Amino acid sequence: LEVLEMEDNALTSLPDLSQNTALVILSLFSNSLTSLPDLSKNTALVHLSVSNNALTSLPDLSQNTALEKLDVLNNALTSLPDLSRNTALTHLYVGNNSLTSLPDLSKNTALEDLFGLNNALTSLPDLSRNTALVHIWVSGNSLTSLPDLSGLTALKELWASRNSLTSLPDLSKNTALVILSLFNNSLTSPPDLSKNTALEHLSVSNNALTSPPDLSKNTTLRFLQLSRNRLTSLPDLSKNTALEYLWAAGNSLTSLPDLSKNTALVDISVTSNALTSLPDLSQNTALEYLRVDNNALTSLPDLSQNTALTTLTLQNNPLSNLSALTLTGSDGNAIALGETFDGGTTSYTATAASGVTG
Repeated sequence: LEVLEMEDNALTSLPDLSQNTALVILSLFSNSLTSLPDLSKNTALVHLSVSNNALTSLPDLSQNTALEKLDVLNNALTSLPDLSRNTALTHLYVGNNSLTSLPDLSKNTALEDLFGLNNALTSLPDLSRNTALVHIWVSGNSLTSLPDLSGLTALKELWASRNSLTSLPDLSKNTALVILSLFNNSLTSPPDLSKNTALEHLSVSNNALTSPPDLSKNTTLRFLQLSRNRLTSLPDLSKNTALEYLWAAGNSLTSLPDLSKNTALVDISVTSNALTSLPDLSQNTALEYLRVDNNALTSLPDLSQNTALTTLTLQNNPLSNLSALTLTGSDGNAIALGETFDGGTTSYTATAASGVTG
């Protein structure tokens, strides 16, 4: 027997597997297991998947030196066994447990994926020897800092949202980084991202930033989330011509930068700021969502070129009327907003196919 797959059953225990020494894949996810049998004789085991059970502990895995994938997501684990002899390990999935720490991973130099989100981790182990790491997911923990990541030059994704981070390590060597997610932390200053020229996704919402990051070198950036900080301005975005999503709601912005070069923009969400005007949006012809409610707008720019626009939110602005505003739908028909606008109570959604509803 090389493959044993018994997923999505109601198993509460397993038989003795010590005679199945050729076993390579053991997949038992989505059962009701509270423990696993002794696996020390299963030295050929490569994949062990026991996610979505009720495990409170794991057996000794020191003899399973061929193990490449360990998936124990969604259990009730409070600790992990020693993994120092599992030097072939490439994928470690331990999220959604009750772990307060991770074991020493310095011998696991082949590790590519570290998935430890939604635990109770207060720190991460030294990762300086894990130079093969591509993905780190540690969101939803109690981390106050991250370890040195400078040697992780293959790192593409760093998810560390919903923690208690007050600062970040130097990321200048992580030039392959594509996704950096840091929302819901306690950061007061933006990271230096000038060397992270492959970055496509940056999320730093729900922090305490008073100044935005310099993004002039991040020309591949597609998604920018800066909402709910303490920003009074946004960075120059003229170099970010690939930008599709600009979210900066819940700050203290009084104006937006020039967006005429950001012709790929699909979604602008800048609600709950102090904006008194909007920039020229005539070049943003791909724009589908414009959310500017809860600001101090007294007028709107010409939106006649924004024929892809499907959602326009304007409530809670001191706009007196919209008689000058005309939208042209993607079907070529005009969508006229000539009603008196009650800025305190009214919002409008413009839908190209069916007109405007309030």
